[in-house]
Amino acid sequence: MAQDARKYRLHALECVKKAETAADPQERAAFLSLSERWIELAETVETEQALLAQDDKRFIELVGGPVTIH
Repeated sequence: MAQDARKYRLHALECVKKAETAADPQERAAFLSLSERWIELAETVETEQALLAQDDKRFIELVGGPVTIH
């Protein structure tokens, strides 16, 4: 999932670059808006990853160590 957040941030950067070269103000605004959405998606993924990591840590603490499934 870390790759997903990185990929989303790269999409955001592409949108910013397209906004910089857009001649039409509406097109520029659309690209910047899309860029913001990509950033929001990346931040959501990163938040979810952090929450999952916390859950994993608490689970390991509860069971007294890593669990091996046979």
